[in-house]
Amino acid sequence: MKHLSFKEKLISALHGRKSKQQKKHTGAINYDVPKESLPDIGERITGWVEEKQFADESIRSVGDIADSVGVGRQSLARYFALVVKEDPRTWIVRLKIDLAKDMLVRYPDCSMTIIGDYVGFSDRSNFARQFKKHTGMTPGRWKEKKLLESGEEHINPFNIEKV
Repeated sequence: MKHLSFKEKLISALHGRKSKQQKKHTGAINYDVPKESLPDIGERITGWVEEKQFADESIRSVGDIADSVGVGRQSLARYFALVVKEDPRTWIVRLKIDLAKDMLVRYPDCSMTIIGDYVGFSDRSNFARQFKKHTGMTPGRWKEKKLLESGEEHINPFNIEKV
């Protein structure tokens, strides 16, 4: 099997043509794409996370993430495989759970439904199931434990009663 030089791969990519070797491996992630694009993808993902776009309920697939970040699906998959070393869907759920944990402690008077919805879970049961899977505890139990450990006063910025 002939290995393409960097120049051949670049020319092929620029012209939208696939080599015979690339055509044989259409389902696989091409790790031979120049690494210069990885920092750009990293910057886009960092901005995306800082804006908490991962909490958008419409983000359901790797393609949705790639579209939202503004990169190709293959580029995103390559970035996660080489840099993050975690499946994008698992990473998104972890981000949502981390945000939920922060909110549970900061705003203990907010209901689980409101927090779950805010961080991007479609319903309370899915939120509770994913939370327990990642922390080993239900959101309510986790919140109780953290509030007992901290002993701090907390506020309800939404001014919403528990449901």
